[in-house]
Amino acid sequence: DRGLYFIDKEKNFQNFGKIINQKNYNNIYVIINESYPNFRDQNLKKYLFEKIVSNNNDLIVQKFKRKWNRAVTTQGTEMEFFCNKKVDFNDFIRDELEYFLEKNNCWITNEKNKNLVYIHSYEETFFNRSRYKKFFNKTYFKKDLLKLGLKKCQQKFDGVCDHEVINNMDKFIDQKNNNFVIFLTLNNHIPAEPITKKNYLDCEKNFPLNLNKQFCIIYNNQMFFNENLSNFLEIMNKNDLVVLLSDTPPMFNKRTRIHFEDTIDVYFFSKK
Repeated sequence: DRGLYFIDKEKNFQNFGKIINQKNYNNIYVIINESYPNFRDQNLKKYLFEKIVSNNNDLIVQKFKRKWNRAVTTQGTEMEFFCNKKVDFNDFIRDELEYFLEKNNCWITNEKNKNLVYIHSYEETFFNRSRYKKFFNKTYFKKDLLKLGLKKCQQKFDGVCDHEVINNMDKFIDQKNNNFVIFLTLNNHIPAEPITKKNYLDCEKNFPLNLNKQFCIIYNNQMFFNENLSNFLEIMNKNDLVVLLSDTPPMFNKRTRIHFEDTIDVYFFSKK
């Protein structure tokens, strides 16, 4: 049976490096998921999770919860992932990433023996992520992904479709082993547009999806991405690791956001 470990006492998980380094994993894939729709409704949560694991009976799943940075949102999540400790955000957004990480002795610098790859479905100029290039062996942004033949999703933030990235992961790594890939998604950035015509749930009949059209859109988008993630996990090698975390809850106003959990789920997927 699938091994599933729930860590309920940990209310603000931060130590990514400890979990990632507890075993000598071969390929490591980290997905920072834009606005994962982590609804308080337990059935909606369950359906999202089951869409990931349903066809993968040999998975080991570790689940944690963490707080999210209300001041600095997505970039803050990246910074906290890279470092696992208190560092200066103003330095982070100003400095070349390599200089910042080494200056602060961040845990991810210990991974420089791996082939480091960074992927984001949008522009590298967005929050000046071109400053990441020196640290990573290879970076892929919207223009790079389009050159590889990946399709663009039409929405306000019109980047490459996230499922195109997860389904073409082999295009981004020029070696089979010893890769460390970080993928920052885009498609559920509010306001979102439907990525798929498939309706996984009838939104009209499911609360709170029937309260807000955007609730319905991001939920179906996420179900579609999770379905593609499930396919990726199915072909993942035995000694690989996939980490899935959200940057923040979906960025609605405070009154609307009450339908979402106020913490972020962090999942580590590996195989027996």
